Amino acid sequence: MTSEVVKGTLDHAAAILADPSAITRSEMNNIGGDRVFLAGICDSMKSGEAETLLIDGIPAAQWGSRPVSGSLRSMWFAAREPFFTLGAKGVLFSRRHVRSLSARHPGATFECRSWSTHPDAPKWFACLGFQYVETVGKCRVFRYFP
Repeated sequence: MTSEVVKGTLDHAAAILADPSAITRSEMNNIGGDRVFLAGICDSMKSGEAETLLIDGIPAAQWGSRPVSGSLRSMWFAAREPFFTLGAKGVLFSRRHVRSLSARHPGATFECRSWSTHPDAPKWFACLGFQYVETVGKCRVFRYFP
C-alpha cells in the first residue's frame, strides 16, 4: 500500500463524496447534505488550501481550510472508508497534517465544527490536538490553537 498527499482537486472531492465513509455521510446529512458540504470544499479550493491523501492512487481523505476572520481559519475533513481502516496510522497522519497546516499559517487558530453524533468524536478531535470550545445547537465546535 502506498500513500501520498497531493494538492486537493474537485475530482478528488467528487470521488470521496460519491463513496463517503459512514462518518462522513452522517456529518454531511446532519449539516444539510452534499451541496452545503461541497460549498465549503469549493471555498477551500479557491484559496488553494485543500489536500488529498491518496492510497494506491485513489482519493481516501481530503482536508481543507479557509480564512474566516482575523487569525481564525475554518477547517474541514471528508473521507472514504479506507481512510478509517488505517487505524493509528490514520490518526498519526492526520495529526502531522494539522501541524503542517498550522506551520503554514503561523498564529492561526483552526476551527472545526462537527455535527457528528458518534460518541468518540470529541476523543478523535483531542487526539489531533483540538480542544472542545462549545456546542451550538447540534454542532460541537473544536479549535486548534497555535
